[in-house]
Amino acid sequence: MSLKTPWTKGLLVGVGALLAAPIIIPAMAAILRPVAKIIISGALVVSDAAAGLWEQVNPAREGKPKTDQGNTLGTALISEASGAAAAPLAEEVAEVTAEILETLA
Repeated sequence: MSLKTPWTKGLLVGVGALLAAPIIIPAMAAILRPVAKIIISGALVVSDAAAGLWEQVNPAREGKPKTDQGNTLGTALISEASGAAAAPLAEEVAEVTAEILETLA
């Protein structure tokens, strides 16, 4: 058996990986587990901070429509318009959207 053939090299790498796996995998787990905990806890801190910021910027609105309804209406109106008629319609949509956002505020 010659070591110069590609399948022989692949076989040797596979056998080496099987022999080294019981040593490498626990060592990697011991290193990566604390790193994963730090990343997850950091993501939770960032998420909590973002939620708090969102509550300050956008207080709870009970009984008021969602803001994305206005955007859906604007998108529908603009998609119906074509050519030169799109510019005045876009201005009208912007005004209506601004009115909707003022009523939500």
